[in-house]
Amino acid sequence: MESKPASCDCVVASNDVMLTYLLQVIVDRYYDSGDSIGAVFSSIEADSALVAAFAGSLPLPTNTQLGECSEYGLAQFATATTTKCIRVFDAESLSRACQIGILGISRFTTKLRVGSSFTTSHGSMSDAGSNWVNVAVDHMSWQNFTTGELSRPFQGKDCESIYDSGTEPLTSALSSEESTTPCLIADARRPPAPACRNTIASIKYTIHHNGDVQNKGKQQIVAVNATIVLTDIPAAVTDEDGLVVVQQEYSVQFRSDADVPPSMKSGNPGYIFGRPIPVIPHRIGYLGVLGAIADEACTDHKINMVTFGVNVHSGCLLKLNRSELRDFCVGNGPHAAGKGLPRYFNTSHIFNAAFEMTDYRVGIFGNAADPRDNSQWLKLPRPTRNDADWQERSGSCKNAITSMNYRFIWTYVGAQGNPQAKIIGARISFGTSDINYHHSTVPSTSQSISITATATFVKKDSDFVDYSPPSPPVAISVPHDVWYPFKIDSHSDRRTPFLSLSWIFAASLVVAN
Repeated sequence: MESKPASCDCVVASNDVMLTYLLQVIVDRYYDSGDSIGAVFSSIEADSALVAAFAGSLPLPTNTQLGECSEYGLAQFATATTTKCIRVFDAESLSRACQIGILGISRFTTKLRVGSSFTTSHGSMSDAGSNWVNVAVDHMSWQNFTTGELSRPFQGKDCESIYDSGTEPLTSALSSEESTTPCLIADARRPPAPACRNTIASIKYTIHHNGDVQNKGKQQIVAVNATIVLTDIPAAVTDEDGLVVVQQEYSVQFRSDADVPPSMKSGNPGYIFGRPIPVIPHRIGYLGVLGAIADEACTDHKINMVTFGVNVHSGCLLKLNRSELRDFCVGNGPHAAGKGLPRYFNTSHIFNAAFEMTDYRVGIFGNAADPRDNSQWLKLPRPTRNDADWQERSGSCKNAITSMNYRFIWTYVGAQGNPQAKIIGARISFGTSDINYHHSTVPSTSQSISITATATFVKKDSDFVDYSPPSPPVAISVPHDVWYPFKIDSHSDRRTPFLSLSWIFAASLVVAN
């Protein structure tokens, strides 16, 4: 007797890879935990042309027994994974790999699409419609190959590896039709040529899906974001064998629409002094301000936590020569997020890539629990700012933003015997000043420029108010004329109602008899 599959939302899909063997498989329409994720390359010139990428599945390069990167590693649905591996080149192979795009990001991001459903991923690849999801670059930063220091020097999303020989025009891995403005950074800390510019240091995929994996819901991928770290590989940095060793990191994490971020507990329910301030930019986190590394230079790696009731004054130094100060003032270079606006003020991700205020909120009470309940959160108003102005003749940056200041107003609420601290007001403001370059005779000399961030807590005193809760309702109710035709005088003294009721009771006995 022929058996039939159990009842499920299934389809019969032809697997293009197995067409030679004329196989048909019955597959579930939706992703399950551990499933491979289909991937295709899409052409910029002809968007309808799809080609299986990395043997048809989203890659997560892993290390071989020798530690070298193997692109046969695959990402698995609902399985968070991080891998590290190395790539080894001599000078010639580094140049070739850089020019053909082996070290570039486009084949892992802008040219890549993933299947929204399991049957799309492992069925026909001829459909270029909504069944395939683009990989969007969410954040891009640059890492110093030697020191490992991170920065965010550009806003570009299409940066591709470019080989810089130092003697010939830059050669991009992109074709002439696809070529865009190279994402090159005017920064003296970049290694000299020859070098492969804008190569992959790390890629982190964040895959968003609907449905709940634990409840075996109907999971489909709805969005894929990539966080990229690029670096420059100098050909001169070789080991004793004349080889360049590059370490890369690949990771994937998953976010479900059904997920609720974990709650932060900083109160009971009011704030406790010294506990962090819960915030929700896009997820629940803690409020922090900029910090500095050992030499007091500004960095993305040091964040000073803001805790309730504790005033904070934190700062760091921008070390700029005259040309770097000019770039900063006009909104260019590794330190600027806008004209005269340091990017280090965005430690808590208050602003987007254009440094515009997002929907940023702080917890009214310390135990603000549900990010979906706006009544538990206080929205911070958008701060005002003006662009700085560069004065070439005097070497001055006018109206540069040099401080960002939080101000919180709080008070006690609740019972007098158990008062609870509550934030009732919050705001952000920018402070500006004119930055003058003092080494006019030696424009290459760096000058230290201080930027600061503060958080101030102000208590609003309020008088205690006596409060008496209303009387509870009577358990039973009777009609207002229940004693008719007898009358009770409500204006008589205390004894009158008692006497009146006694006479009524006596009269009722007489009538009964």
